[in-house]
Amino acid sequence: MKRIISFLVCALLILSSSVTFAYDIADLQRRANTGDVEALTDLGYAYGFGDGISQDNHKANVYWLKAVSHPEWYTVSAGIRGKVYSNLGCSYHEGRGVRQDYHKAVEYFRKAVDLGNAPAMVHLGVMYGLGQGVRQDYRKAKEYFGMACDHGEQEGCDLYRKYNEAGF
Repeated sequence: MKRIISFLVCALLILSSSVTFAYDIADLQRRANTGDVEALTDLGYAYGFGDGISQDNHKANVYWLKAVSHPEWYTVSAGIRGKVYSNLGCSYHEGRGVRQDYHKAVEYFRKAVDLGNAPAMVHLGVMYGLGQGVRQDYRKAKEYFGMACDHGEQEGCDLYRKYNEAGF
């Protein structure tokens, strides 16, 4: 049941934040091969969302992991970095294209939260609520849901209200 809930939350947040991109895959591949950090990030999105190319979660993660370890990673906008960290967190949380690892999921979600990524705040709250990769802590879960709500994430508001009504 916990897996179903966390999967649904992850899927809903990805779908609600997904954007249609128009990528020139050949150009991105050429630029990524030269080490262009933005091309690595964009190829991750293209593969992750199947935009202009067949969806391949493993390849998406490979490109995102190359991007986050690139020396110029911090020149990419905080918003984009937060989304990439959040997507990596979802991948590790659900085992999409990588071996499921709750601890790595928490690590990436925390990095995304530090960059103000509201969906990652919800994910981290869910993980605290379910005790996945962290010690179960309903108050901390509620705190993350509240942060997400403050950042305009409706799912965070809904979960915050439910936790509040439950007395946490």
